[in-house]
Amino acid sequence: MKRQLIALALALAVPFVMSCAESRQDVVSPNAFADGLVAIVDNVDGAGWPRDGLTIESATISGDTLRLNVRFGGGCGRHRFALLINSAFMESYPVQVHARLAHDAGGDMCDALLTRTLTFDLTGLKQRYRSAYGPAAATIVIHLVGHGHTVRYGFE
Repeated sequence: MKRQLIALALALAVPFVMSCAESRQDVVSPNAFADGLVAIVDNVDGAGWPRDGLTIESATISGDTLRLNVRFGGGCGRHRFALLINSAFMESYPVQVHARLAHDAGGDMCDALLTRTLTFDLTGLKQRYRSAYGPAAATIVIHLVGHGHTVRYGFE
């Protein structure tokens, strides 16, 4: 009887551990930073991600695309941006998630005021939602940490 209980416990534990590992495979580390990256991360304020200054002037979503109008200082070098999305959904209705725009100014010390429109594909966030909650139409509220902007991402 004891062996049967142990075998049953192992049979139930293995799929659980595997599903946890599978759900974590899309979580990205700061080593993957690249311009235009949309990264699922454990903590949007985690160490290692660039955090050069910027202001988000506006945030809108059309289809699966997040469009951010940003303002930042520079003018003498290349700037790179990535969207960091927290791997954990906040259980509410609708579901919510924190996100942060990581900005790498590349050491640009010039002081011109620059503006840029950035676009990010949210399809990966939709896929992550569907793997957790199923294929039904849904809305995710995205909070852009540190900028006071909240956008609603709805999809069928």
